[in-house]
Amino acid sequence: MTQPALSALQVADYIIARAAEDGETLELPKLQALLYFSQACHLAITGQPLFADPILAGPDGPFVESVARRDAAPAALEPPPVAETGARP
Repeated sequence: MTQPALSALQVADYIIARAAEDGETLELPKLQALLYFSQACHLAITGQPLFADPILAGPDGPFVESVARRDAAPAALEPPPVAETGARP
């Protein structure tokens, strides 16, 4: 199995940016759910993980700790500048 080229933070940034393009804002629980489903779909289709960060079980559902730590403040869910996200995954 090859190592995923993306981190969960990169995938989260992409999801946040796409939501902003559609005029939507994301709260952390919804972002975490979207990361979970993105990982599941990628695994089902390719047999490879989309990102290497583990998905943990929490009282409010699945979560990725690195994203939860970074995005604990609501202002953190604003889309990053395009130069930071690089190419779309």
